[in-house]
Amino acid sequence: MLQKKSYLFVASLALIFLGILPLTTWAVEKPVQRVLFISSYHPQFPTFFQQIEGIKSVLEPLDILLDIEFMDAKRFAHEQNLDNFYHSLIYKLAHTKPYDAVITGDDAALQFAIKHQQTLFALQPIVFTGVNNQDLARQQNGNPFITGVVEAVSIQETLDLMWHLHPEISEIIALVDGTSSGQGDLQTYSRLGPQAGPVKLSHLSLEDHSFPELAKKLESLEKDSAVLLLSAYRDKDERTLLFQESLSLIGKHLDRPLYHLWYHGIGDGIFGGKVICHKAQGRTAASMVVQILNGRPVTEVPVRETSPNQYVFDYRELLRYGIAVEKLPKNSILLHQPQKFYQLDKKYLWLWLAFVCGLGFAVTFLLLHIHSRKRYQIAAQESEARYRAIVDDQTDLICRNGLEGTLTFVNEAYSRYFGRDRQDLVGSNLLQMVATEDRNVVAKHFTDLGPGNPVATYQHQVVAADGEIRWMQWTNRAIMDRKGQVVEIQGVGRDVTEQKLAEVTLRDREQFLSSILAATPIGMGVTNNRVFTWTSDNLVKMLGYKSSELVGKSSRLLYESDLEYERVGYIKYRAMEIHGAKSLETRWVKKNGQVVDILLSSSFIDPLDPAVGSTFTAMDITARKHAEARLQEALTEAREARDRIEVILRSVADGLVFTNRENRIVLMSDSAEAIFGKPLSEVLFEPVTTTFDSTLLTDQIYRIGKGDCTEAVVEIELPGQDDGPVRAIQAKSSVVIGAEGRQVGVITLLRDVSQERALDRMKSEFISTAAHELRTPLTAVMGFSEVLLNHGQYSKEEQIEFLSIIHRKSEVLGKIIDDMLDLARLDSGQVIRIEKTLTDTGKLIQRCLADYRSTFPEYRFEGVEIDEPLPLLADGRKICHVLENLLNNAVNFSANGSLVQVTYEVLQNEVCVAVRDEGIGMTQEQIERVFDKFYRVDASNTAREGLGLGLAIVKGIIEAHDGRIWIESEVGRGTSVAFTLPLLGSTDQA
Repeated sequence: MLQKKSYLFVASLALIFLGILPLTTWAVEKPVQRVLFISSYHPQFPTFFQQIEGIKSVLEPLDILLDIEFMDAKRFAHEQNLDNFYHSLIYKLAHTKPYDAVITGDDAALQFAIKHQQTLFALQPIVFTGVNNQDLARQQNGNPFITGVVEAVSIQETLDLMWHLHPEISEIIALVDGTSSGQGDLQTYSRLGPQAGPVKLSHLSLEDHSFPELAKKLESLEKDSAVLLLSAYRDKDERTLLFQESLSLIGKHLDRPLYHLWYHGIGDGIFGGKVICHKAQGRTAASMVVQILNGRPVTEVPVRETSPNQYVFDYRELLRYGIAVEKLPKNSILLHQPQKFYQLDKKYLWLWLAFVCGLGFAVTFLLLHIHSRKRYQIAAQESEARYRAIVDDQTDLICRNGLEGTLTFVNEAYSRYFGRDRQDLVGSNLLQMVATEDRNVVAKHFTDLGPGNPVATYQHQVVAADGEIRWMQWTNRAIMDRKGQVVEIQGVGRDVTEQKLAEVTLRDREQFLSSILAATPIGMGVTNNRVFTWTSDNLVKMLGYKSSELVGKSSRLLYESDLEYERVGYIKYRAMEIHGAKSLETRWVKKNGQVVDILLSSSFIDPLDPAVGSTFTAMDITARKHAEARLQEALTEAREARDRIEVILRSVADGLVFTNRENRIVLMSDSAEAIFGKPLSEVLFEPVTTTFDSTLLTDQIYRIGKGDCTEAVVEIELPGQDDGPVRAIQAKSSVVIGAEGRQVGVITLLRDVSQERALDRMKSEFISTAAHELRTPLTAVMGFSEVLLNHGQYSKEEQIEFLSIIHRKSEVLGKIIDDMLDLARLDSGQVIRIEKTLTDTGKLIQRCLADYRSTFPEYRFEGVEIDEPLPLLADGRKICHVLENLLNNAVNFSANGSLVQVTYEVLQNEVCVAVRDEGIGMTQEQIERVFDKFYRVDASNTAREGLGLGLAIVKGIIEAHDGRIWIESEVGRGTSVAFTLPLLGSTDQA
């Protein structure tokens, strides 16, 4: 019932004022002021109605009309949308009365107003609200027509509030997503914290969680935590929710106080906070507009950098968490707080009082209206004066003129620029100050302005005050009467001479670059979504097409197959997204069907916006590819030739060194590396003087390199390897002549002649020893023969003794000669001649032992007892020679009384005979050389008799029987010489 009465009361009050309204309209004709509000977004954006409510709360009581235009930049953030909005606004402004002021809502609208200030809002005050870009906002303090209020979140105050209202919490958790605004607020949050109390700051990011995962995280939060919502629109899976949707999800799964930095959402589950109130923002901006409309210059209304934020709470959330209203900050706003009965009565009481006062005010208003009208007229005159003052303070040139060019108004800047008084200019024709060649262009421009083209910008030349020809840019607006007829033209101009000079310079540079492009054998082009939008002359010449045949066509027409087209696109665009540019090889088909190899390089025009398109260069590398193929074939052939040379070098036993004309090493075989003990990698391109330690060799190479001779041989000595004996190296150097007949270097062949020289020395020693060994028995033969011939008085017994001596010495000479013959056979590559017969080897061993026991009784000889005959197919005389030689060596190199032992062992297919002594023994080096021809273990003058041929011949005899022979010895402990002979009936014997 009470509510019904209130409705009747309000209706009656409205009727009374409706009755009074015609009287006031009749009595007063107050000039209507108009304000345009440009919203960055659309009507359903959460902050829009709050901004409008705040603005209207100030403007409507003052009868200031408010028009609204929507940019809708949140949903359609494309250049085409902004361009459409710009042209729509131009049309509307040209067909409506000028606005007294402009209010812009949020950043996009402010940026739009700044960009088009001269063309759309020249000389009009602009007030912005809800701007987050604080740097851009502060810069407007230098703009004489723009001011406003900054929007800044109160993170520090909200964090302090959370600690104050919930002292039991130990952690504050921020909810954030990956949006740029959310990440910016997160950085500020991370740097701050409650100024009292040790509270940990952490965050849950939707960059790391999906919305369902976030819900689970919220359910598991500790009881001693509170949550601050920064931004929660998009999760890690790129799923997006509207604000109310994400808030609903958070509210269902969160059991802790939820704070916010913005007004929207409070009352729908958010506890509260010190929030940005867009209603307060709008109210502040509207108040600044009123100050300006009342005559205060914009420059005296500075940008308000402190955001008018307020503490706002949901009363129901306070009850939920047991927070008393008294703990809230002063002047806090409480939503959903229930009103008591006496408060309702009080409200209606004030309503009735307002009704009574309203009647009184209406009467008073009628009495004072005439006086108010006069005051408004005075205000209008003052406003005109202020307008004139603002215009005169501008640095841009401002004027008004008729269609024929007669000036009706100029500002001070216009007068200074042309060096004439304003009184002289007004009434004169501005075409007089236009350069002669541009006057017709300017006159035509005036006639082209009209309802369909109310605003236009153009450039022309003028004659400045000093007589110099300069360039001006004018933005002219047609001023029309109610019938749409142009009655006057208002122009705003500025000197753009430097800009024109820069354009000329830029044009010259473009021509310079064009000439470079024309001279460069590279095709260039621009594509958008792989469709040609521009092609260079070189590109169309390269491919045989006309430019019109490519522009607007897909680049697919140049590829051999869809597969290659897709491959190039995938690799190129993926690489450009990561690295910014990409080069790759492909194949294109020319218009005549010829397939060419192409090196394609591409990059985005704008890396931040790939949709703008990409540029590319294309180089025909067909000839290069063919050359590379030929080069590859040549390299393959060269590599194969080099491999063959390396094989040859490795197969040549002698060393090979090649030096160039500067006497530096360029090639060295493996055997040469072994000779010098240096790898090629260490001496490559090194001088021979630092590589070789032999002066004889380096001098020889230098002499041939200088042309003193073409070939030379020198023998050098090098240290032995591993402390071995000195090596004799024969170096033969020859000049190398190239294909053109010029000397290209010197080649040196290295041969190790150490063994040959050692053999020569051994042969020399052999000749000396052989002469001595032959002379001794020959002297005896000749002496006793001479005695027998010249002295007949010797008895028969003496003669027989002398003849016996001659016979024994003759046998010695025969053995020496036999040894030398056997050596000759071995030197010629033949085997020692043997005559195999059935021989009892056991008896042969016993007979030899018996002979040596009788001849050398001072030695102890032991042999095995052989019970059964052991016949072998062998040369008994040669085998006896072997045994005698081995027994003789055992006696010669053992002390008197030593044991000489002969063993005999039958193996599977052979018999093994060994002679062991207790003599001086041999070193390992001596064992390795003991079978060499002419080698003697002791070559001194006091050595035992012999030619050094015994063991070499013994080895030849055993090998002629298909047997083996080897030596085991230890210095000071004796020597064992063993040999084998095949058994009768074995495979070898067969």
